[in-house]
Amino acid sequence: MADDRTPGVAEFARLVRAAQGLELHPFLQEVAAAAGEWTRSETAAILELDDSAGSLRILATPPAQPQALLQAPIPVEQSVSK
Repeated sequence: MADDRTPGVAEFARLVRAAQGLELHPFLQEVAAAAGEWTRSETAAILELDDSAGSLRILATPPAQPQALLQAPIPVEQSVSK
């Protein structure tokens, strides 16, 4: 039975189980998709900070999102992370 206070617990458990059989990138895509669902966002992404370049790099988006986004660095100064 799911606990109403923690609606994402079952999904998180599914992700942990799935991690055992996935390569890193497909797993990160699943995490991004789950994060979007949990937060009721249109989409989500996992980003990595490159301090030396002063930019963010998208590591993963949900599988349904255009993977071309993974190519372009995002200047930190122009991001919402600042």
